[in-house]
Amino acid sequence: MAMFENDPLLGSRPSIEQLAHENEMIQQKLQTLQQMPTTPTAQRSNTPIWDEIDRITSSLSDQEHNFLQSSQEFQENSMAIQEMVNVELVRLVRDRIEKSPEGSEILNRQLSFVKRAVKTAKEETARRDALLNEYMTQYSDMTFKEFMEMKSGKQSTQKPIKK
Repeated sequence: MAMFENDPLLGSRPSIEQLAHENEMIQQKLQTLQQMPTTPTAQRSNTPIWDEIDRITSSLSDQEHNFLQSSQEFQENSMAIQEMVNVELVRLVRDRIEKSPEGSEILNRQLSFVKRAVKTAKEETARRDALLNEYMTQYSDMTFKEFMEMKSGKQSTQKPIKK
């Protein structure tokens, strides 16, 4: 009867303990599978417009695709979409990056630079505003180019106009 051992009708039947053990193993596998994240494949897409764009563009030949990409409108829209994607990605990963040692270090360097650069930008803007104000209130009879040459100590290279 050794040749019929694996046959469920003719061979030996598993014991209740073996069945209970198999049942327990199946239950554990089921719990593991239920805890895994699932991706809905049969559900409708949450991005029907993107899906339509992908469907249309994926069917294009290389030449058609190159023509599409050479369009200024397509490029502008693509860039706007990419900027939005980047903003959303940053929102999703900000916390994680800031909490990592490398991210924290880079962010601190950026913060230091921004503080210094803002101070310099404010000083430079104030200097330019003061220069423009001086030109408008005291030297409006000159061209701005002449004014800037005077301020930098250069002599005008233009010959005076003869009357």
